Amino acid sequence: MVKPNTFLFAGAGAFVARAWARITGGAKRSVFKGAELSRLWFDWVATPISADQEIYNDFLRLRSRAREMRRNHPLVRQYADLISTNVIGDEGMVLRAKVRNRDGKLAKDVNTRIEAAWNDWAQCVTTDGTMGLTDLSHMLVEALAIDGEILIRKVRNYKGNPYRFALVAIDPDLLDHQFFRAPTDKENEVRLGVEVDDYGKPVAFHLWDRHPTDLFNSQARKRIRVPAEEILHIYRPDRPNTSRGTTWLNSIMMPAKMLDGYVEAEVVAARTGAAKMGFFEQKTAGDYAPPAEGERLTMEAVPGQFEALPPGMEFKPWSPEHPSTAFPNFVQSMQRWIASGLHVSYNVLGNDLQGVNYSSLRSALLTERDHWRKLQKWWGRRVLMPIYAEWLGFAQLTGKLYLDSRDWSAYMAVRFMPRGWSWVDPLKDINASVAGIENGLASRARVLADQGQDFEEIAEELKEEQELIKELGLLLTGMGVGPGATAGDAPKDAPDSTPGDNTASDGGRTARLRLVRALLSAQE
Repeated sequence: MVKPNTFLFAGAGAFVARAWARITGGAKRSVFKGAELSRLWFDWVATPISADQEIYNDFLRLRSRAREMRRNHPLVRQYADLISTNVIGDEGMVLRAKVRNRDGKLAKDVNTRIEAAWNDWAQCVTTDGTMGLTDLSHMLVEALAIDGEILIRKVRNYKGNPYRFALVAIDPDLLDHQFFRAPTDKENEVRLGVEVDDYGKPVAFHLWDRHPTDLFNSQARKRIRVPAEEILHIYRPDRPNTSRGTTWLNSIMMPAKMLDGYVEAEVVAARTGAAKMGFFEQKTAGDYAPPAEGERLTMEAVPGQFEALPPGMEFKPWSPEHPSTAFPNFVQSMQRWIASGLHVSYNVLGNDLQGVNYSSLRSALLTERDHWRKLQKWWGRRVLMPIYAEWLGFAQLTGKLYLDSRDWSAYMAVRFMPRGWSWVDPLKDINASVAGIENGLASRARVLADQGQDFEEIAEELKEEQELIKELGLLLTGMGVGPGATAGDAPKDAPDSTPGDNTASDGGRTARLRLVRALLSAQE
């Protein structure tokens, strides 16, 4: 039995809905503005489908367009270079072993052997012998941004190098995205070429033996099944239960392509306007002599030369004004829009430093560098650590690396040190870092790590320099300091800094001296 109040409420609601439909022309009112249906929202197409279905519908077109933009679009090429430069760096991520003995102290001999063996293997890691680990990382991280995913095959018992372990980069086009299979009692489910178990964990990858568009081999291609433990499938999913990765350029493709077309049109229009073209217009019919059959009335513009017009004709110039005065502002606005979609600074992406100051540039760079640091840690955790774990076993089996029989997990205490960045304003940033160290708000190791340097390495270099200076009996400005030194321990012959003197040379020397003292002095 329906309660009277409920019936009245339902009836009133239906009446209000019909009245509102007559007023709005049938538009559906929603509690959430983003879910509203009206004439202003009819072009917003959003279908609630699964993550893999979204990828399958637009997979090849999306990736092909991203690769085309990588080849031809200057902003996308700049972004790809920024990815490899800031995430990997010119020297790659440096392995730093932090294995400790039972007493808690670092096992220096063990760490040195691990780092030396890793650096030796990293000189050439691919099966074709063309790439070291740094070069391979540069290529893969750029491909990751453009393609949305990368595939790395770990080749075990490889006879081409003394460590018997190598890597192969696989084109993701070889992973058959059209291969689907429903789960059965005997077979696992396959989604977009990735075979998964009941929990969604990849157990195998179904790869073509060569590229689907390869025309050089007339034999029929075949699909091969590769176990998941041999493959590193790296991508950053946007949704749970996503089997494949999509390009990072998706959100900026449309504005970037439209901007490219607009710039091309403006360049063509500007070149046309610079040509100073015009038309011949007939003015006096009596003096006009038409050109002979098959001829055209033309005039070649030669600098510094004036020509007589044909009788009865007048020259009417046509000079389009391009580029327009709004061109620079429009291009800057579009580049800022694109930079936001790529999580990079507009000034860096567009090579535009006009109108920036220290504060604005620093703020933009710090935000961008936080994004790079996130990618650096993710790359080290998802790519380099699994490779290191596999390499470590083969390095010991082949005798290239000797380690004692302690717990295996102890040798996984390593970190991959990424590149750092120089200070925007060295004098101000050095003084701020020194103040943080002296007041216990920062450590020497962390300050140097932000610059992409290792504290132990710097300390050893400083020790070697001091020993060499002492051995040769030299007295260098700013070098007469040691552990426990104070401000009064500087060499007497060193030039005094005048209070209030803020010149770049003296301020920089004083700041460097303070940093050295802070790094070497013991904190009580």
